[in-house]
Amino acid sequence: MKDENRNGAPLRLHHEVRGSGDPILLLHGFGASLYTWRHLAGPLAAERQVLLLDLKGFGASPKPRDRRYSAFHQAAGVRAFVRAHDLQGLTLAGHSYGGGVALLLATHLLRRDPGRLRRLILISSVAYPQPLPRYIGLATRPFLGPLFLALLPKEFLVRRALEAAFHRHDRISADAIRAYTRPLTTRAGRRTLVQSARQLIPPDPQALISRYRSVTVPTLIVWGREDRIIPLALGERLHRAIPESVLVVLDGCGHVPQEERPEETLQAIRHFLQQTGCTAQSPAGTS
Repeated sequence: MKDENRNGAPLRLHHEVRGSGDPILLLHGFGASLYTWRHLAGPLAAERQVLLLDLKGFGASPKPRDRRYSAFHQAAGVRAFVRAHDLQGLTLAGHSYGGGVALLLATHLLRRDPGRLRRLILISSVAYPQPLPRYIGLATRPFLGPLFLALLPKEFLVRRALEAAFHRHDRISADAIRAYTRPLTTRAGRRTLVQSARQLIPPDPQALISRYRSVTVPTLIVWGREDRIIPLALGERLHRAIPESVLVVLDGCGHVPQEERPEETLQAIRHFLQQTGCTAQSPAGTS
């Protein structure tokens, strides 16, 4: 598990650090950035240290032409970040694709560096083989994928993707459309999106699935009941596979609980941290 730039040094991933106390590291999903945590970062930072990370190729992080954009490469980059910041007693959280990266990293840390990881939070997480959403599948096609991203109106593409992800379309803000459109306006952003899409499916998914039972830290799984990207049935399967997991299902919610139902998602995370002994520095009046 190793991902470096051309001179052999680990990539410097763009990140933000807020608050102090027990660390929680938040990993975004495919095509997103640390922007996805905007509703949760402030409240959580009032109670602990929150680290927001842009994965390689996304947000403001580097977008090298090395074609190393699989979940394994992403997990290696996050592992280097964890070690560089010497994060101990870590709560690792990931949404969708970032959840898959978090799962990979968790299994690695529990084998190689078991004292570092304390908890895992998976939100609508990639975990099992399934058909790719249509807008991602198109991006994987040779020649057509880059052309598709280059020629079609970017805001139109983003709006359609968000409409697939949200249960209630009235909760899609104009600011969110602008934020998720911005990376697609650059050639590097489009190129890394295509590379990442082409490497979404690992070569041996069953080998990864067999490791889920080795995740022995307390694990929170949050899912939207109306998720059309990764169905709830897969979240329930993941819950059965991870021994120390609890599943929270949010009604009236699609694939992005942290954006569509942020208050309920925050409540579920806070309750989980309290139940598993997190020493939060809670201000008066928080729950």
